[in-house]
Amino acid sequence: MNNTVEFKGTDTFELDGGMVAFLCIMLFLLGLAIYCVYSFIKDMKKRKEDYEKLDEEIEEAPIDIVKAKVINKYTDTVYGISSKYPKHRIGYFLTFETEDGKTITYDVGEEIFNCTYAYTAGDLATSNGNFLDFK
Repeated sequence: MNNTVEFKGTDTFELDGGMVAFLCIMLFLLGLAIYCVYSFIKDMKKRKEDYEKLDEEIEEAPIDIVKAKVINKYTDTVYGISSKYPKHRIGYFLTFETEDGKTITYDVGEEIFNCTYAYTAGDLATSNGNFLDFK
């Protein structure tokens, strides 16, 4: 097998085994670099699409404000199942009676619990069934 390449002129160039291996490695590295750049660009486009989708899906939940009266307040131990938080904590609960007669209990946090007295009337603010504020 003849590994000689002739050009239009009189020059000849011989490809030995080392040169062929070098060219193969260089082509492989070039292909790998192109693939890495392509993968990076594809990943960035996917992330951008995901963030845009998240922006579209987030909708402000309506805030419901009703007249209510605190009819009970108490603390209790709340047991958690998440490894992110301690296994238990003190829960601060207020029970409200709304103007339409419903009784609802919320875990309100220590600050609101300490600032609110039993039988206090005010505005109960909730969103999607979650306690927001009582004033």
